[in-house]
Amino acid sequence: MSLLEKSHEYCIAVASHISNLDRIPYLLECLNSLISQRTPINIYLSISFANEDIKEKTLNNLYSNTDFVVPEYLNIRVREKKTPQMRHYFMLYQEIIKKHNWIMFCDDDDTYIPERTAKIIEAISNAEKTLINNHPQLRLAGLYENTSTKSHKIQRH
Repeated sequence: MSLLEKSHEYCIAVASHISNLDRIPYLLECLNSLISQRTPINIYLSISFANEDIKEKTLNNLYSNTDFVVPEYLNIRVREKKTPQMRHYFMLYQEIIKKHNWIMFCDDDDTYIPERTAKIIEAISNAEKTLINNHPQLRLAGLYENTSTKSHKIQRH
């Protein structure tokens, strides 16, 4: 099965509370990096705002952005009151769990390199094959990304 055929099993969750106007460009850069993935997958953004002015400016910037057009696979969920990050994720999870097997996470000020979704899908597929072949009683629970050469026992990430 190709990566594109498996991509429907995956999604990206982004939780965001925009507290000031300086945060808007970071969110737009983040979303642009997710939309620009070589292997596109569904994106779920749960977002709240400090006030109505920030809400209006954020949504205007998002929908009138010239760097990208909001694709149909970008699912934006606007929350009417300030929402903590884990509450955003919990609300998204209730929707996502019915549609996808794997969730990737992205902070609203982070970016993905263009091959990131493809690399994660490939790594999970390979790990699942290894488990099935060597330990059929086990199931893969997730993927931990270590960006350094040090083990987690030596340096937390």
